Amino acid sequence: MVSDLRRRIPTLAAKLTTAGPGYRLTLGATGLDLVEFHAELQQAREPAGRPDEPSASNPALFHLDRALRLWRGPLLAGDGGLVIAAASTALEELRVSALEKYYELQLGAGFGRLNSLVGELRNSVADYPLRERLREQLMLALYFSGSRAEALDEYHSIRRLLGEAYGVDPGPSLASLYQRILLDDPQATETPTMSAGGHDAAAPPSAQPTLAAQVPNTIPYVLPDFAGRTAALQKIYSMSGAGDTVQPLVRVLVIEGMGGSGKSTLAIHAAHRLRGNYQGGEIYIDFKSYTPGADPLDAHTALGVALNALGIPEKNIPDSQAARTAAWRTATSSAPLLVLIDNAALSQDAAALIPNCPGSLVLVTSRDRISGLDGASSIRLDVFEPDESIELLERVLGRDRVAAEPAAAAELARLCGNLPLALRISAARLVNREHRSIAWLTQRLADETRRLDTLSTGERSVTASIRSSDQALKPEYRRALRLLSLYPGGSVGVPAACALLGRNEIETEEVLELLLDRHLLEVLPGGRFGIHDLVRAYAIQYMDVDGVSDAEQIDQATESLLSYFSVASGQASDIAFPGRNQYRERAPVYTGPAPAPADQAAAIAWFDAEYRNAHPLIRTASERGLHAHVAHISRNLAHYLHIRDHGTLLLKTAKLAEEACRALGSLPLLSNALVNLAIALWKDGQAEEGTVLLAEALTLAEQCDDRLGQAVCLGRLGAFQHTLGDNESAAAHLHRAITLSAELGRVREEIAARISLSSTLLALAAFEGAVSQATRAAELCVTDRESEPQIMALANLGKALVGCGRAKEAVSVLSKARGLIGTQREVTPRTALVLANLAEAYMEIGQAATAALYAEQAGTAVAEGKTAPALRTDALNTLGRVYRHLGETRTALECHTTARNLAHNSGYALGEATALVALAACCDDHGLERTYRAAADAIFDRYRVSAAVRDAR
Repeated sequence: MVSDLRRRIPTLAAKLTTAGPGYRLTLGATGLDLVEFHAELQQAREPAGRPDEPSASNPALFHLDRALRLWRGPLLAGDGGLVIAAASTALEELRVSALEKYYELQLGAGFGRLNSLVGELRNSVADYPLRERLREQLMLALYFSGSRAEALDEYHSIRRLLGEAYGVDPGPSLASLYQRILLDDPQATETPTMSAGGHDAAAPPSAQPTLAAQVPNTIPYVLPDFAGRTAALQKIYSMSGAGDTVQPLVRVLVIEGMGGSGKSTLAIHAAHRLRGNYQGGEIYIDFKSYTPGADPLDAHTALGVALNALGIPEKNIPDSQAARTAAWRTATSSAPLLVLIDNAALSQDAAALIPNCPGSLVLVTSRDRISGLDGASSIRLDVFEPDESIELLERVLGRDRVAAEPAAAAELARLCGNLPLALRISAARLVNREHRSIAWLTQRLADETRRLDTLSTGERSVTASIRSSDQALKPEYRRALRLLSLYPGGSVGVPAACALLGRNEIETEEVLELLLDRHLLEVLPGGRFGIHDLVRAYAIQYMDVDGVSDAEQIDQATESLLSYFSVASGQASDIAFPGRNQYRERAPVYTGPAPAPADQAAAIAWFDAEYRNAHPLIRTASERGLHAHVAHISRNLAHYLHIRDHGTLLLKTAKLAEEACRALGSLPLLSNALVNLAIALWKDGQAEEGTVLLAEALTLAEQCDDRLGQAVCLGRLGAFQHTLGDNESAAAHLHRAITLSAELGRVREEIAARISLSSTLLALAAFEGAVSQATRAAELCVTDRESEPQIMALANLGKALVGCGRAKEAVSVLSKARGLIGTQREVTPRTALVLANLAEAYMEIGQAATAALYAEQAGTAVAEGKTAPALRTDALNTLGRVYRHLGETRTALECHTTARNLAHNSGYALGEATALVALAACCDDHGLERTYRAAADAIFDRYRVSAAVRDAR
């Protein structure tokens, strides 16, 4: 083979020599194309000529052309094993790099060779379809030759190839070029070229068109005192996809909330935190749908603003919305964008601005519930949590200033309804005004009639924010918002809303849902709808503005609401407390929807939700002279307020009820109102005043032959007299109450009277009689399935058995009572009394350790209890006797001292006297002992307590 080569190529014979077992080919500096290729490349890199001379006369282009012409395919045609293959790959990479530099210089030469250059580049791209730099040069050549659409197609082609092959998008350089070609702005652009020395230089502006490379960012400035919203920010960041290697989706997140809740502030803050994660830039579009005095943008105008933000001159923006939409989708298909669409009202407006490139993020803020964006997620932005409100005040006013007035700062947040806008306005009124305290501002905001005026500074005001939402509503919904604001509480149920709006349930729910979608209402547990305090204040202040509502409509709505509340509270009371006396006289009539609670638990739940609204409604009815409404609503709420220990509210409503019933002239209603007022006074420590009212109530019940009313009055009168220490009178009235209740078959009234009588007989030291009454009361409780009164009956029975010397039986009875207590969720004063009596019973049978254990438990129960001062007094006095017997005199003194104070403050005279007698017995100071006994005797004398009873104390 070698001899044949020498024969065929005579000049090769001297150069091809034998070297050991092989052959060596000896060539000169120009005898090998590879050596010449490297030499030409080196020549191209050496500086020559001026940096700005045309590339056509540039030696670098000449030498690159000569080097590339030497290429005849892969080294050794691709044969030769792994070593040759590796060398071939390296050489091919060097060749392609030289080819790219060659095309770069050709592009810098101007328009002369563009057509032929396009063809060459197409061939090179066909050979190396994934080479991004070659594709970039082909796009430039096409663009400069006037084939802009074909240039854009080349980008889509390589993007598709890269996605199919590797699941990635083109790199930043190619994506940026695509964006610049898409913008087509020849005045603000630059195109890189190569000088003779191979360095980047700018071509003369007159030589060729140029393309922009600046990434847009039109997001407004971020507030330096941003506060709160940690959870919302975390959701935005998690949705952004920043840092993900694969981003196959355009993510859309809608931030909804009432005006002033800080939606825009949150979105802008998040956008700045995410800045730099989106190659296409960040675009901000404000639709101004809720800006007072501004014309909202439509989708057509917004698209023009968005395209202009991308750098497209207005003259190049299409006129039709369809064309603008197509241009936007094309312009945003090359690189991921962050688009912040602020204050949008319609889903179709927001949808028009969703970019086309996967990995983009769209943040939409709106006061309306936008439901037409398929695939979008949403965040409902509520008002601040209290700690977030304090954080904002600290950031604006300074931590030290807020720390100096913590209570005032918390009150300021409350008066602002924790609404971020209101808090910012309030802080703005204080910043740079060190002479004004936070407390000063809270005093101004405390005036509800001026609150909205105070929450205004410069061009910002809460009123303007709410008004823009209000004025966007149709008149019927504006009227509905105002009528709903007549409801006094922070929330309203559907039935009450029906009464205010004068609509059926379906129509009312439609109105509520629309106001909910506009974030003028919020959903609360139990199917109720909440109205923010400042929205309610606005609706009331602007109740009759623009003819939205008039005085007649307001009057009708108010009376309808009061009638509903009368009927609804009556239904709930009948179910929660069955067997109560029915007073239908002058009961208001209501024909709208007022569904009755399903059971007792539901009835109590109704009262739990509505009782705070009762007093404002009753006061409104009283001011309007609607006395029947006052009487019935007050009566329906009375027993609930009593058992829930809402004493202050009970007293207020009972006083209004007494006035209304006297105005009505209804004896049965007035008698009942006086009983409720007496109970309220007793809970307020005014038992004597209550006794006077009960005596009048009894007289009225007798005049109208209300036998059940008489039984109630007699039972309450006896219980009050026992509390005051007039046990003889108490016993007489309670015997009558028992007889009358039994005749009427009113088991619950009979149980209550027998329990009160057993307590009275215990006070009189008539232990056998107390045993009889408590035993019968317990039996009736079992029959009537009343566990709570049964506990009290057994407590008294145990106490009476101890008094009779039957302590072992008392332990058994009181243990049963303790078992019943175990079924209750709350620790009540009855719990303390049972445990104290149990301790005393164990003490009597000589089990001191067990007595001490129960005494300790009783003390804990007393400490936890906040109601029923008479029961707690009895428990404390019993505990004091137990501790004195156990030799713990100091603890006994503490119990009796607490009992005395509790009894004195609540008007429980007999309990106070019992505590004083016990204190005298525990006291080592004879002077103090005489003082205690004298005080006790004064109470005994006042109520004519017999010597036997005094000794029993």
